[in-house]
Amino acid sequence: MNSSQIFAGLTILGACACGAGGGLATVSGALGWPAPSGIFYASLLAAGGALFLWGLRRTRALLPAMAACGLLLAASLLAPPRVMSDSVTHTAANLVGFSLYFVAAAAFVYTLLQLYQLLGGSAGWMALSSAVLAIGCTCCLTPGALRYTGLQLGLPSWPVSRLALVLAAFALGTAGFWLAGRGRGWAFFAAGIALVYPVEKAVEWLVPSLQVGSANLVFLLRYPVWLAGTALVFWGAAHLLRRRRPATV
Repeated sequence: MNSSQIFAGLTILGACACGAGGGLATVSGALGWPAPSGIFYASLLAAGGALFLWGLRRTRALLPAMAACGLLLAASLLAPPRVMSDSVTHTAANLVGFSLYFVAAAAFVYTLLQLYQLLGGSAGWMALSSAVLAIGCTCCLTPGALRYTGLQLGLPSWPVSRLALVLAAFALGTAGFWLAGRGRGWAFFAAGIALVYPVEKAVEWLVPSLQVGSANLVFLLRYPVWLAGTALVFWGAAHLLRRRRPATV
């Protein structure tokens, strides 16, 4: 069991890779090898999943981890990032995919709890849930699934906007971390939130495009911010977890 590999894999899985996939597609096209952006997006998720599974090999958590990765794969096939748009009419398969993102998130949490003990009781659950809500964007993963499920249920747009979801994650996380007595973890969590929203939005506003020939390289500025922010969010969440005794894994 290697906690660094586990959380590095989760970071790659949890960071919004939609823009990076699109940017890599433009680079590939410029080099004469055109390919859809979904190929690169899937490759990034596959790399994160492989690192996550490798980190917990030879533990009892391997099977639930494989199930979690399989559920995420199924969700991304039924409801890929390209359908997480207000302009798309969602099919029944898309709605099933949205629901699977929530099941996959629960499966990843269950996997971690096979390896670590959650501290802080119900407050720890609040903080851990806030980390799940904070990662990704409304164009992918759990936030996207939550947004478009909410819209399908008739909610107005603003309660499931990216800003509203980030603020909800921050409020829930702040309460959870402090009630659990994990203020140090909150500091990392808050820094991660700052990167994945205001800092990333500032980069997006300041450099909307970085065109070099026919390739758009702006993802080289934005994706590292996503990775760093997601890593900090998960590093904060790691302060809620205590490694179980070796005999239990």
